[in-house]
Amino acid sequence: MIFGYYLLDKTSVRLHRDYLVYLSVDEFSEFKNRGYSNSLSSAQFVYSRLASRLALSKLTDINPKRISIRSRHDGKPLVVIDEIERDDLSITISHQKNRVIVGAFRECNCGMDIQSSEGIDWEVVEDYMQWSPGVTDLLGKMQGTEHDLTRAQLLSIMWSCFEASSKSIGRRIDSSSICWEGIRFEGQDLLDSHPIFEVRAMCSSIPSTSRSFALLASDFVIAITYSLSSQ
Repeated sequence: MIFGYYLLDKTSVRLHRDYLVYLSVDEFSEFKNRGYSNSLSSAQFVYSRLASRLALSKLTDINPKRISIRSRHDGKPLVVIDEIERDDLSITISHQKNRVIVGAFRECNCGMDIQSSEGIDWEVVEDYMQWSPGVTDLLGKMQGTEHDLTRAQLLSIMWSCFEASSKSIGRRIDSSSICWEGIRFEGQDLLDSHPIFEVRAMCSSIPSTSRSFALLASDFVIAITYSLSSQ
């Protein structure tokens, strides 16, 4: 796996159209068809495609000029190399405000997601997603440990893991079918010492099981999910 995290400052957003020349023909066509009116959304598309091709190039040792990222009918990114679709390679893309993350994988059902944890009514989210039993259970498992979580922090982790799981499977999951099996502290990231948690869940509607790793920052969460099995 190759992972990339990018923070778009005002200058990079303002100058992103200068990099349109580096998009593939298919990527540029999709860019035009989307008709972005918001400069940040437009920049997210451009930089995420270029970052994805760079990640795939590092993973495969193939020149990024030979790589193109297309979108399937369901919106999932599709890897194309020398005009050939590659089912053995996958890319996952997520962005939130000025943050963009990409992940390149080989023969792996994986998904990534980044979510803001600010300005969200987590009580409404918990009720809408029908997660109250799972939240209470997971909080109980973390209670009294060195890395005790607030209800809002746990819900932000669960939300990001849920979105990453949907991407790993390739379709939207019924939130009420998720059984949250466990959470534990895994470690800290080497750059900013943010805590990282492992989350295990099962989806009865697919069915599938998943293993996620979530990095918890003060204002956002990044999750990567591996689908362990599916039918």
